[in-house]
Amino acid sequence: MSTRDIASHLQDMYAMEVSHELIANVTDAVLDEVKAWQLRPLDPIFYI
Repeated sequence: MSTRDIASHLQDMYAMEVSHELIANVTDAVLDEVKAWQLRPLDPIFYI
């Protein structure tokens, strides 16, 4: 999904106008944290 697709989706679903540049900036800002979260060690038992 492209940044323009996300902007369009936000407009359609929530009537929010967000530029694709803002979406790219937010994505870039959190990317390292997302990667760290994906690589975190998991407990042997994961309670739901």
